[in-house]
Amino acid sequence: FPLSERKAIVSGVTNDLFHLKNSVALHAPRNERLAIRERIDQTLENLRKEAWRLECQDSPKAATYLREWAEATVTFAEFALDQQQVPWTSNVVERAMGEISKRCKNQWMRWSEAGLESLLWLNLVQYADPEQFAAFADELLERSAKTAITMEVSTEATRGEL
Repeated sequence: FPLSERKAIVSGVTNDLFHLKNSVALHAPRNERLAIRERIDQTLENLRKEAWRLECQDSPKAATYLREWAEATVTFAEFALDQQQVPWTSNVVERAMGEISKRCKNQWMRWSEAGLESLLWLNLVQYADPEQFAAFADELLERSAKTAITMEVSTEATRGEL
């Protein structure tokens, strides 16, 4: 495909998704579930048609990709039907997973599965609800009551060397 055609295809898909996003923003506060459901169905139908067009234009990989990920792109709208607010992009989750990935890649760090899951939850709470995270950290660290740390250090010498 020439660049202009690729841009037109991307623009069409992007416009459909933004239309869905704006419809959810308009109808969710009013609890207009039918309007959201209709927009989800219309968006999925448009994505299926675009995948079919790509298939006809001899671009099976792009068509397959669009078919496989179409449902995932409307997840935020599906949750809005149940009055649950989910970010329509995954940037927050990707950032949290990136932080965890960075920690896992350090050769000197070893994490159990439970430890990684705890780290993930801490990061997600930190991004999703900063106030709750701050309250949790204050309680955990007892910041309001503790102003200093005391410790005892001892050393042993072997043959006069430390």
